[in-house]
Amino acid sequence: MIQLSYSTINELILEPHTWLCKQLELPRRTTDAMKEGKLAHRIIQDHVSGKVIDPRLKDIIVKFPIVEQPTFNTAGEEIPDPATHFVVKINSEYSVHGYMDGIDPENKRFLEYKSSSTPWSIGKFYNLVQWKIYALSGDYKEAVFITSTRDIKKVAKYSTPILPKHKQDALDFINRGIAIIEAGDFSYKGTGKSWNCNYIGCPFCSV
Repeated sequence: MIQLSYSTINELILEPHTWLCKQLELPRRTTDAMKEGKLAHRIIQDHVSGKVIDPRLKDIIVKFPIVEQPTFNTAGEEIPDPATHFVVKINSEYSVHGYMDGIDPENKRFLEYKSSSTPWSIGKFYNLVQWKIYALSGDYKEAVFITSTRDIKKVAKYSTPILPKHKQDALDFINRGIAIIEAGDFSYKGTGKSWNCNYIGCPFCSV
């Protein structure tokens, strides 16, 4: 079975040739902003789980008892946390999986966190398909969004009830990606390096 993720599908839709890069297991670029965002991610998750309360997040009182707790192997490579992992079967050939930022089983809600140079708006979160895919994985009633600058100086929190429309949006998105794979056209139609491809040494858009 072919297992897809939100990021893989999103890249596939924006730039189909990235699917080939993934199959070639090409390395990906990382930036300082990505590293800062990952650190902010950890701070937020430690705070909402109650593990390490951060005074900069004093207005964030929502709690998620289950958050990602990655470990590392002897080579220093991160091992994803199975406690927040989900897999949803789409059909006989494809499934979608992901890792939630936080889960509150008792209140049937999950967390989605994003960092940036400025906090996300509720509209930007609402248009994001990622959390809608997560909603497919269980009987969740609410999605909670937390966003901040990467230095945690500006923070915002939003939430939305999960509706059938959100799950349908997710399925439409997933099936759109599957259709591209099934069609088999991964040609690059642009010129020069694509902004939607961050694979190092991509043989399709780096020439």
